[in-house]
Amino acid sequence: LVILDHVEDDVADGADGGADEQEQVREGLRVAGTGEFDGDTLALGRGAGNGFALTDPRISGRHGEISRVGGVYRYQDLGSRNGSQHVSPGRAPTRVDGVVPLMEGD
Repeated sequence: LVILDHVEDDVADGADGGADEQEQVREGLRVAGTGEFDGDTLALGRGAGNGFALTDPRISGRHGEISRVGGVYRYQDLGSRNGSQHVSPGRAPTRVDGVVPLMEGD
């Protein structure tokens, strides 16, 4: 499991004076963290009770959830303040409304 986050404009422009701490995988996106998905659900957010904690202040305490149903992975935004985007290779990011099925590489 790889979670992506937006790169701040000053970091994307190289204003930090050095190499980015996190790999930039696509223009404007970087790896926020990686981990194993070994259950049926994984909560994402800044709150301590999440299975995957994110530190970006734009992320809600309980932002979204990845679930596995019948071998199909899916993502659902949990009413976060700033919303979520679905990023799929070769396609423009789209805002998540409802449940989005996830494919390898998303």
